[in-house]
Amino acid sequence: FVGTVGEEGNGDIRGSKHLCANNKLDGFIAVDSTDVGRVLYGAVGSHRWRLSIDGPGGHSFAEFGKAPSAIHAVCRAGDKVADIQVPTDPKTTFTIGTIKGGTTVNTIAAHCEVDVDIRSVSNEELLRVEAEILSAFEEAVKAENARWGVTDETKQLKLTKTQIGNRPGGMRPHDCPVLQAARSAQKVLGIELTNYGMSSTDANAPMSRNIPATCLCSGGKGIGAHTANEYFVMEHTELGPQLIMLAALSLAGTKNTEPLL
Repeated sequence: FVGTVGEEGNGDIRGSKHLCANNKLDGFIAVDSTDVGRVLYGAVGSHRWRLSIDGPGGHSFAEFGKAPSAIHAVCRAGDKVADIQVPTDPKTTFTIGTIKGGTTVNTIAAHCEVDVDIRSVSNEELLRVEAEILSAFEEAVKAENARWGVTDETKQLKLTKTQIGNRPGGMRPHDCPVLQAARSAQKVLGIELTNYGMSSTDANAPMSRNIPATCLCSGGKGIGAHTANEYFVMEHTELGPQLIMLAALSLAGTKNTEPLL
């Protein structure tokens, strides 16, 4: 039983990555979310970028027409990003999750930055959309500089690209022993398999290394995940620990049973 850090957000599942990189693991069960009807057989890969645009800035009236705006450049890029086409199968997504910049209402912004999240169950699509988004920001900076005819490099906007997240993806075959143990444990406990799919969890790290793995849930009922109104309902919370323990004991073996791994 291992408690890992950094699963969420910019933590980039660093605890799970470290665990898998530095230990020989026969199998892995991550615990995440609440729905005991869920078993994950796939790990959604994700890349995250912080894209920063910087320039000289200036007074909104005095420097108008002389200084390009970092915020305007981000707005140009956002317009391009919003129109990127992605497939529904394999499911691929993107979002500009945060935007920060500017100092006052009467200032041409000298700095603006965004954090971008890109996800896909296909590494090929992940890389394609990533390239489109990075290109959109590069083109936007050039367009904003050109809009005001700024040719002096010391007065032009500059783009800095920093990767802040790289979650590897992976898939497990349906006859994977960890998946079989999880589905069997559900049957024994009378839990219906209602969500057999893919997500992004600590199980990404082992799945990307072809280690038998899945993610099971803790029980109860979570409402409004990843919103300011998120809350938890204490409803059949015993089922999560029972499910996880039964699956784990099946894999590890007991006094009277052989291990499945």
